[in-house]
Amino acid sequence: MSIVRDHICDEIPHLKRYALSLARDMAVAEDLVQDCVLTAIDRSDQYRPEMALRPWLFAILRNSFFNQIRRRKRQPLLDEDAVHDNSPVISGNQEAIVELGELQSALDRLSPEHRDIVWMVVVEGFTYEEASHTMGIPVGTVRSRLARARFALHRELGHPAPGFSSGSRAPAQGPHQEEAGSL
Repeated sequence: MSIVRDHICDEIPHLKRYALSLARDMAVAEDLVQDCVLTAIDRSDQYRPEMALRPWLFAILRNSFFNQIRRRKRQPLLDEDAVHDNSPVISGNQEAIVELGELQSALDRLSPEHRDIVWMVVVEGFTYEEASHTMGIPVGTVRSRLARARFALHRELGHPAPGFSSGSRAPAQGPHQEEAGSL
């Protein structure tokens, strides 16, 4: 229990980023993180020290997010016209700002499964095994989704996808031969 409490604060920035990638709304993301932290503390007796803390917390956060979606589907929306702009604040040159905006748009156009796996493996640096455990899917599915997500991102950005032949829909080499953190 003390392991969870001692190290949970270190994970909050990662949880916030992941929550925002799922929810696309800062207020909802902050609520998700708060729910995740409270749940983790409440269920700290279920944490296994041999497992990394971050994947365990991400699994809690992800489950909370999907539980909220299920609840919302059963309840009518209160305010459909409320639109929030949660674009990241970016400082730097104009070229970098444009490229980051294009990347964000391309990520937004990915399916939720592909966006989720890209976030975990590429942004957060999860291993395939950690992502597999967090998402509750086989490692092979993680690899397959990541390969397809990379291909889709390259296509959305108008770049030729490395390791793919032109017109090909499948990787010319397996995703296990690529580095997990590169796109």
